[in-house]
Amino acid sequence: MKKVFHLEPIYKSFVWAGRKLIDEFNLDPGLDSIGTIYCAIAIPNELDSEVREAGEPLSSFYTSHPDVFGCDEEEFPVRMTITCNEGFQSYQSHPDDAYALEHDGARGKVSGAVALHESDHVGTWLFGHKAVDRNEFRELIEAKAWDRLFTTLDVRDGDFVHTPAGVIHGGWGSGIVTATFGTNGDLTYRFYDNDRNDPNRLLEIARATARASPNFPSAQSASNRFEWKTCSATTTTTSMAIMWPRSWSSTDRARTPTMDS
Repeated sequence: MKKVFHLEPIYKSFVWAGRKLIDEFNLDPGLDSIGTIYCAIAIPNELDSEVREAGEPLSSFYTSHPDVFGCDEEEFPVRMTITCNEGFQSYQSHPDDAYALEHDGARGKVSGAVALHESDHVGTWLFGHKAVDRNEFRELIEAKAWDRLFTTLDVRDGDFVHTPAGVIHGGWGSGIVTATFGTNGDLTYRFYDNDRNDPNRLLEIARATARASPNFPSAQSASNRFEWKTCSATTTTTSMAIMWPRSWSSTDRARTPTMDS
């Protein structure tokens, strides 16, 4: 008989958060707003899901119970969140592991997201850039010439969108609830934050520029094809269960978004 281990969710508010996640999942988090529910993450001393039955954080549980995971990665390799942006999220990107470990001593982040409720609604996301080189990239940021900087992506609710390291994105949220699957990192390089000047939300223009991905000639880079090494969290005797706020289901759909260059 299998033994099931449950991961307790972590609730976090942000300046762009609202109450939709609270109302959607009937939560009582002790917060006025929630931007992200961390369902599975293992960053020690920062964001580390608790394994309910073991009473310990996921990062150490992963190390001490390799039989549960069947994985040869040294650190827990993946994360899963539920997010709803109801305000202005910074313009930002995430670095890859090599750059992040060298400059920040932390893991980078690669992710992909899908709306939990599919529909025929199509939204336009800021996604990728038009700059021909890093000098122009920096100049467009300093001039706040966002229309000249960003490319856009048309996304239907239910489409899966892969965000590689270095791809710039962000901006005004649409209030859509999304599930995001990614590598086990939480490092963000903001290069514009709606002129908030919040000391707790520092801008990293130089690093965002240094790690900006090449501009995109087609939709191929943003298609629903993405690759990373994953590990099974289920063996013949044990399994891990992410604690969803409540049950939900979504029809599988693989639709390639279109890129407006």
